[in-house]
Amino acid sequence: MFGLEAGETLEARRVQQENALRPAADPMIDPGENTIYQFQRNASQLRGYLEYIHHLKKKHGSVLEYVKQFRLKWADITSSDKPPFEDASDFKILYNDWPYHVDEDITHLVVWTKFTIDEEEQTGEVTPEGKRQTEDFIKKTFLRQGITRDQIIWFKNWKSLKSVHALGTAGNRSSSEDVRDSENEDTTVVEAEQGNVLSHIISQLRPGADLSRVTLPTFILEERSMLERITNFMAHPDTLLPMPTIDDPIQRFVAVVKFYLSGWHIRPPGVKKPLNPILGEVFTCYWDYPDNTRGYYISEQTSHHPPKSSYFFMAPEHHIRVDGTLKPRSKFLGNSAASMMEGISYLRFTNRGKSKGGEKYILTQPNMYARGILFGKMKYELGDHSYVRCPENNLMADLEFKTKGWVGGTYNAIGGVIKHDKTGEVLFELSGLWSGEMYIKDVKSGQKKLLFDATHAKHAPPQTRPIEEQGERESQRLWQSTVKAVHAVDHETATTEKAKIEDRQREEAKRREEMGVDWHPKLFRRVHAGPGGPEEGEEDLEWVINAHLDTHDPKELEEKIMSIAPILPGQGSFEQRESVKTSRSTEFHRPTSSGGPSHKDVPSQANAHENLIDFDSRPSSNAPPVQKDSVAHNPMHPTSDPQQTPIHQSTSTNAPIGNPPKSANLMDDDGGLNEKMSGMKMQEAMVPQGGSKPLKRADTDTSEVDVFVDAEG
Repeated sequence: MFGLEAGETLEARRVQQENALRPAADPMIDPGENTIYQFQRNASQLRGYLEYIHHLKKKHGSVLEYVKQFRLKWADITSSDKPPFEDASDFKILYNDWPYHVDEDITHLVVWTKFTIDEEEQTGEVTPEGKRQTEDFIKKTFLRQGITRDQIIWFKNWKSLKSVHALGTAGNRSSSEDVRDSENEDTTVVEAEQGNVLSHIISQLRPGADLSRVTLPTFILEERSMLERITNFMAHPDTLLPMPTIDDPIQRFVAVVKFYLSGWHIRPPGVKKPLNPILGEVFTCYWDYPDNTRGYYISEQTSHHPPKSSYFFMAPEHHIRVDGTLKPRSKFLGNSAASMMEGISYLRFTNRGKSKGGEKYILTQPNMYARGILFGKMKYELGDHSYVRCPENNLMADLEFKTKGWVGGTYNAIGGVIKHDKTGEVLFELSGLWSGEMYIKDVKSGQKKLLFDATHAKHAPPQTRPIEEQGERESQRLWQSTVKAVHAVDHETATTEKAKIEDRQREEAKRREEMGVDWHPKLFRRVHAGPGGPEEGEEDLEWVINAHLDTHDPKELEEKIMSIAPILPGQGSFEQRESVKTSRSTEFHRPTSSGGPSHKDVPSQANAHENLIDFDSRPSSNAPPVQKDSVAHNPMHPTSDPQQTPIHQSTSTNAPIGNPPKSANLMDDDGGLNEKMSGMKMQEAMVPQGGSKPLKRADTDTSEVDVFVDAEG
């Protein structure tokens, strides 16, 4: 809990009773083990501490200003030229306003200093000379009135655990703001009040624990959803578009490896984690290329626990298609957190190869690590092996993203080889930095040349529709309030806004469970990976875009892609599309003056597959189509009951054991209702027994008459 260049604090704990502090009861404050990061506040103390911090920042601008003006009352923080602790004006001893959850008989004091205490640059440990000076001060100041040396424990807090990060040099900057290390953009210094929250969460975990169900503090969040972050993969048109034009299969494979490596340098400063998409969240975008063509991207969160993000990309004019599902799995590893990036991507060149769908490349991803989450500086690293394979051409790249070791090594290094998959013959060697220059060496000729320079590369961010055109389940609109608060370093508001979305998702899941309803994605369907299936052998993909895109006509492909979901400005939102589609469905089923259906709005067979609802993934059923009222159960549409949390997306009910599953339609077909209905003339007015006249409604626009019957009994 102390400052940096302009001043520091030294913390001391005095034991009032001789046996109040026992190693077995409180091992966390053993200075020999250097485990001070384990100091925690209990839940009530932590809540009070955070509320107090919030109050101080609102009233005084920052905790720092409050400490300087009202606790230390130092008008000048310049230290004297005397050695540490020799001039009484250079330090001040105060009680800790918010002590940790330790024995009540322990008194927690904080020694604030205008000078710095020397520490080792690499480890942050106090130097031997600094320890000697501190020991002399402890003995001279505290060893009196019956207090003995063994009743005092002192420590100089780790930089990452300080509540107040600086005296003087930080100015009015909020102590909750992330600091970007000017020397390394992959490093973040976590402020102490942030570290306390992070430590509080992590204290509940054990090494190897799953982090996917843990709500993390907002100060480590990136200002976009994971669905949007995936687009880094397609953000270098200069490496993406030329690939299918290369005739030589080996050079084409090298181009794929170059494309694969070109996106990893795109990241926010410091250590940031993208927002976890909620179930059914959607993100779409596009790129305008220099040759007046476009690339299109569609993604949806197809599972929440475990998280699965499914995505589709296509540049029709360039014969490029990508299908993928990302399955991040987070782990706590002590002083590090890992995101194991499971899942797979299939890259296809539709103008190449003999395989169905075109020449196929299979890609995996490296894992991501956040180092120093408890103490020291937080550092972002990519690690472990990833692979690029082309089965048709028997080529494979084994790429190693190297993490820095304890001794030696460097950050962001890569290495690897390109080889024949069957013979094992190495063709090329890869080296360099994924955040800088990467090189490729021809093994036969020995020639080494630059493959890609990430240092000077400029990526092309995707373009999206305006927020006002987006639906409430689309990423940018969904997280808009949270992202604004994170950007403004207003972590209290960010936490509140984020919690609203997460609470709604939990309520939706609870309602589905109560109703026995299964959830299905809106834009993706289960792969058909069996023999002869369209995704034969691709069962690890799990989900694929729910559309038939087997034509080679670019214009037709663009039309089909844009019929899947709104992508371009002016296409409106999902709600508007569903409203139009429902309106057309109603028009189709309205009786005409001749008593039959109107054929002018009958969809053609060619467009039947373009329906946005994934009927293919539902259990088979003979039940009638879902009626217009089902819109009320979809949060992509406004609901008439604001107190009722909507159940999102396509659903199916869980049938009792022994019975086949049913579609989640509004009419129950258990009694063979469809067979009875098949013989009825549905376009004719139904007159109840008893001779009462049917109800009629005239359409004010068309003057056509709808006939209704009131069901009685």
